[in-house]
Amino acid sequence: MNHGGLILGQPERGYRYSLDPFLLADFCAPRRGERILDLGAGVGVIGLLLARRHPTVIVTGIELGPDLARFAAGNARANDLDERFRIIRGDLRDAPRFLPPEHFHRVVANPPFRRPGSGATPPDPGRASARQELSSTLTDLAGTASALLRFGGSSVQSIWRNGCLSSAGPSTNPVSR
Repeated sequence: MNHGGLILGQPERGYRYSLDPFLLADFCAPRRGERILDLGAGVGVIGLLLARRHPTVIVTGIELGPDLARFAAGNARANDLDERFRIIRGDLRDAPRFLPPEHFHRVVANPPFRRPGSGATPPDPGRASARQELSSTLTDLAGTASALLRFGGSSVQSIWRNGCLSSAGPSTNPVSR
């Protein structure tokens, strides 16, 4: 599929990207040469859009799902962005153990928008983990962002609650519940 000048592959079943990562990438305005961390990168849509639109930024994506991480790496290669977008297959909660502290200028994320037990859980595990906080929470995301953001850095997330966008935007303060 071609979106925003990108060729994007994704699994036929399970997690499927939607409009949210495109909106988030449009909202994010990195400066020249920034290092950006994409937490829960999925197939890499946000990071790849940012790398394509801002040719001096370097993006690191963290993705727990092995299939999604493979798609993200393949999408980077397919778009000749693998020099400026790299994917790490791992748990975002562990990222402060394997990435340098206070290294990133900006953290982006499109986290799951439902708490476990709120609403029906999709039968597909990939779709379920993309929609519900099954492997990490907003608090986990905020903790990781806080540990890896430079002083004065910003964090941009789309946070959906009760069927609407309840918070989004640059913040130097971690989000918590």
